[in-house]
Amino acid sequence: EGAVSEDSLATLSRNCQDLVELDLSGCWDEWSSPMYTVTDAVLQAATSCGMTKLEVLDLYMTETSDLTLFALAATCPGLRRLDISTSASDVEGEGYLCPRDAEARTFTDEGLAALARGCHRLEWLNIHMCLRLTDKAIAALADHCRQLSYLDMSGANMDEGYQAFLVSKGAKPKPQMVGQYTDTSMLALKAACPALRRLNVASCPNICSSSLSDLQASRPGLEVQTTRIGRESCLELLLNG
Repeated sequence: EGAVSEDSLATLSRNCQDLVELDLSGCWDEWSSPMYTVTDAVLQAATSCGMTKLEVLDLYMTETSDLTLFALAATCPGLRRLDISTSASDVEGEGYLCPRDAEARTFTDEGLAALARGCHRLEWLNIHMCLRLTDKAIAALADHCRQLSYLDMSGANMDEGYQAFLVSKGAKPKPQMVGQYTDTSMLALKAACPALRRLNVASCPNICSSSLSDLQASRPGLEVQTTRIGRESCLELLLNG
């Protein structure tokens, strides 16, 4: 139920060459499941058959990794909005009641750097809970994606209410998981991203308030969030149509 296969997405790609927006996101609640079937193989099959005009892609809560970023970088030069936050088998903090042997989100600096080089028109990016990324990933974004206006680079969203929910279900509370980014990331954004208007750095304890203040001073109107307030969709057509 709800499975997405290589053949089905490849067929969609071949028959819809003008596709500009695609939602493959999963979700967690008592009635829905994450999209375990949206994998690197599925995305690679689809991009090999087309999708050259793709501009908006939602991969929230899917089983994708660097291989998907490499494929997007090679075939989707017009990509503007991308959500790769939170893995379907997330053991990093926000995967609700996931099995203990689940694998963590595997996006790395190398993958994000490739994406930045190949998709330099990126203006909206959500990398929430991609906890293997470091300052090198943000530096690559800053170097290649000068139109970037929205960036969510936050860590875990483990509020007291959710911790209590876990306990009520007989599960152990999950530890707070944080991002590795430092002030170096803020300096990179300050130096090379003049269009930046919204930034979320929740659960990034190595970023000092002074560097955030310096960034805001250089970007009048920049909104910096230091708490998680829920996921904002990257989709445009479905929301605005």
